[in-house]
Amino acid sequence: MPAGALAASTHEDELEAEQAKDIWAMSVFGHRGRLDFTAISQPWLREATKRWAIQDLIRRRGDGVTTVLRAHVAALAGLSESLRIHRSDHGLVIGALGRHDIEMFLQRLAYLEHCDEISALSRSLSCRKVHHALRQMRLLGLTRADDPLGGLPDDFGLRREDIPRRPDRQASHRALPPEILAQLCDALPLLRTRTSKVLAVAIELLIDTGRRPSEILNLPWDCLGHDHDDSYVLVYDDLKNNRPGRRLPITHTTAELIRAQQHATREQFPDSNPTELILLPASDQNGRRALARHQIGRTHRDWLKALPGGLTRSTLYRHLPSRPPQTLTADIPQPEARKTPTPVAAPSSPAAGSSSCPTCGHEPATRRDLVPHRADLATIWLHLGDRNELREARHCAHCQPHGHVLVVSCSRCGDGPLVTGTDSGSDDVPASVRAWLTQHDWSVGSDLLCPNHS
Repeated sequence: MPAGALAASTHEDELEAEQAKDIWAMSVFGHRGRLDFTAISQPWLREATKRWAIQDLIRRRGDGVTTVLRAHVAALAGLSESLRIHRSDHGLVIGALGRHDIEMFLQRLAYLEHCDEISALSRSLSCRKVHHALRQMRLLGLTRADDPLGGLPDDFGLRREDIPRRPDRQASHRALPPEILAQLCDALPLLRTRTSKVLAVAIELLIDTGRRPSEILNLPWDCLGHDHDDSYVLVYDDLKNNRPGRRLPITHTTAELIRAQQHATREQFPDSNPTELILLPASDQNGRRALARHQIGRTHRDWLKALPGGLTRSTLYRHLPSRPPQTLTADIPQPEARKTPTPVAAPSSPAAGSSSCPTCGHEPATRRDLVPHRADLATIWLHLGDRNELREARHCAHCQPHGHVLVVSCSRCGDGPLVTGTDSGSDDVPASVRAWLTQHDWSVGSDLLCPNHS
């Protein structure tokens, strides 16, 4: 057998052996971390989930594949737990299942939300993921007689009307006003004096194009193109939606910035093939390895803090348009026969009608100061004690801590809590903060992801 065919056969055997396990090492499939199916107790549901997961792996790209699959497996584990609790056969008899079991699962999620054990967003996302996974399993033909879902009744599945509306969906977008963006653009000369040229170019391209950090970091050397009318376009890959070769119109100034960076990259790596170069390369690997995403985040934060007045993320958020209040109604009524305990109020953002700071009691004297005041109170502060205990608080501009602040942000949207009491020389997220993030539905893998993007 040729060496290439033997290697391919060996790799295929390795993939099949990994699929048979209940805990996958995702490195075998080209991704990071592990994927654990052991929380799904019913053998038929566990096997069907593994079959669906391997098919879903094929169509996904990027660094967050494992995180996305973990979220779906966790949602199906919730369905498994509901069957185990409410059915006398613990959900092991697949032919005995039906619509009643789905309704019990939905009522359980509503009950957990009522008791503040999960958030409204977690409830909605769990329903969406279970609905999607079960539907895809049927489309994959897993309900055939010899497959894991053979004999599964047709009414065992979620309907569209079963899925609660996401509480984070807003009708209007939130963006910084043009005058604030103009101030940031005017401060670009300061950025160029505080960091390397390649990092400064990366941040300028993020501002000019509005693309995701991963899309800018993975730009090839020859990413500059022309449209039919000879105007400049940026050729990039939309990694999130698996749409390569997208063409974004750009200005002449942005095109000149890219041309200058192309020239600098060629001078840095003159012996490398241009078709294999990255536009924004790290200083090693012959220009083929992109910059790390955390380098851009750290450089961006240091630049903002160096601006006159020390601009921080919480201060920057004061200029965002306020979100309109939204009234949410429960989609699934609670069963009357079951008595539910009185939920304990968790620390939350101030009510729409409240204007006094819960920490120092300050209250704005004018309506003009009310919007930025409430924007400050919307930011969660985590105070880390000497014994690594956490205290959650809200602060206005009058009582915000002024020492070292660790910014914990989602790698997709940049939102997240602010942490005080950490070592000023380290940007590592403490274990107690990671535990807090996990309790609040964050994904704490290699990249931090908030509940909206996990």
